[in-house]
Amino acid sequence: MPSLAVAASPRTRPAPAFAVRDLRLAIGGRTILDGVGFDLPAGQVTGILGPNGSGKSTLLKVLARQMPADGGSVLFEGRILEGWRSRDFARRVGYLPQQLAPAAGLTVSELVALGRYPWHGALGRFSATDAEKAEAARRITGVERFADRLVDQLSGGERQRVWIAMLIAQDAACLLLDEPISALDVAVQIEVLDLVRRLAREDGRTVAVVLHDINMAARFCDHLVALRGGRLVADGSVDDLVRADLLESIYAHPMTVIPHPETGQRIAFPR
Repeated sequence: MPSLAVAASPRTRPAPAFAVRDLRLAIGGRTILDGVGFDLPAGQVTGILGPNGSGKSTLLKVLARQMPADGGSVLFEGRILEGWRSRDFARRVGYLPQQLAPAAGLTVSELVALGRYPWHGALGRFSATDAEKAEAARRITGVERFADRLVDQLSGGERQRVWIAMLIAQDAACLLLDEPISALDVAVQIEVLDLVRRLAREDGRTVAVVLHDINMAARFCDHLVALRGGRLVADGSVDDLVRADLLESIYAHPMTVIPHPETGQRIAFPR
């Protein structure tokens, strides 16, 4: 399926944090990614959309160096992904998977402090700088008030903010988030995505986030990438992608797009 993206002019699109070219990956004889190529702009929030099984999570794993591709190339900050030293890459890129690691027995402060691991290693001392970074991350994400509580005792939205705080403590310039609002109620989804957007707009961080909700993506993202069947369908601005004809090609279902009665922002729903 050819890309339907509308190309942005070089003057309006920032330099890419990631440059993905002809990315290919098959697992067990099944093609997961098939010639995917796009630029992920630096300092913006990019939403990755598509139906189940379209390759969204796999794409994020490849970007995070959690899974090697079979072909193609990925550049991060102008350097081929395989050329990065593991510790240097971990200091620049933070990855939050769908299935979070167990945090049994860990307090919020302890989990956030784990974000400093790429900077001091297993045998290094937790320095004053590490403590300052962890404290700042708790403050930015609003989790300072329950710093001494066990992570497992928090609500779903609070836990997500704590994990994001860990990535901020890591000092990562780029955050890769796989469905961070799944299983959260609407109010908490908005709270989490508002935090993500502030990290880009106020701190200049690059964020790529896998989302299922088109309208949440339209509200909080600057740039969208859409996959279907492992192939790139479209890549561009919210206005480029939130169109009935294009959404129908992505989700294989008739869609309606109308302006929000109060904000004018495009909203989409199935017919």
